[in-house]
Amino acid sequence: MAPAKLDDQLPESHAALANLDFNYFWNFQEAEEESQKALALGPNSAYAHGVSCWIQASKGRTQEALADCRKAIALDPLSPMNNFALADEYFFARDYSHAIEQANKTLEIDPDNTEALSILGHTYEQLGNYKQAMQQRLKIERLKGHAARAKELMRTFEKQGYVGYLRKTAKDSEVEGDYYHAAGNYALLRKKDAAFAALEKEFARRGVVDINLDPRFDNIRSDPRFTDLLRRIGLPELRLPTSHSDTSQNGVREAAMKQPDHSSLGGSQRDVKSAATSRRCADDYSPRSSRTYGGIEGTSLGAMTRAV
Repeated sequence: MAPAKLDDQLPESHAALANLDFNYFWNFQEAEEESQKALALGPNSAYAHGVSCWIQASKGRTQEALADCRKAIALDPLSPMNNFALADEYFFARDYSHAIEQANKTLEIDPDNTEALSILGHTYEQLGNYKQAMQQRLKIERLKGHAARAKELMRTFEKQGYVGYLRKTAKDSEVEGDYYHAAGNYALLRKKDAAFAALEKEFARRGVVDINLDPRFDNIRSDPRFTDLLRRIGLPELRLPTSHSDTSQNGVREAAMKQPDHSSLGGSQRDVKSAATSRRCADDYSPRSSRTYGGIEGTSLGAMTRAV
């Protein structure tokens, strides 16, 4: 049987190729070219605008990226994935108030959207609101049916503070093979060697395509190893606002990370609408893993999704 051919006149065909070039092949120039073709052929394609959003953001074109994500929502306003994507890009832009607002809008559409909860968790983490960050992580575990895991994480936070939570989930993530999340936690803890060791493992799996944007790595951006990693991926080194997680400039926040919390973080358990994902850690969101390439059915491609 001859291999299926993409319809060169479909914007979704070019958007899918751009998606693959960007996320898997790291051919960023071709990704942008295919994305531009998709937008020229289908200016009203939500998928094409969603893919363009990622590409624009990776080059530091923040306003263009946000405009593409907003356009995708305007074209498909009830899509949880398009709404989540905008929250994701606000997070990368360090626009934390809008990231929270947009993640909550996503949850209004899909109350059990674990990626929106993860963005909330990461955003509250950057803002130093560790109790709210934990609330989101525990909700995710309960949605996945991991009530015992949620209690375990809560006990760790109550006894050892947020630093204890980060240490535990970093180690757990490595055991689970989620090296991107482990690296992010190690970076927040300023354990640079451990962070880069995990990033190298994720590099081998081609899962590091967003590190030039992700605020969780702000503590290690000045390290020459980070610059070298960007070079090997082919990503530009961007000038980004200082992240709130840079605790070297905020002793109060650093102390808060270490302070145990003895207040209850419990909550009612939500019904799970769909099958839980396979990863065990509460904070299993990683930007690259959430981008799927779309499936071909007949002559058209499936809509863009951002599902773990």
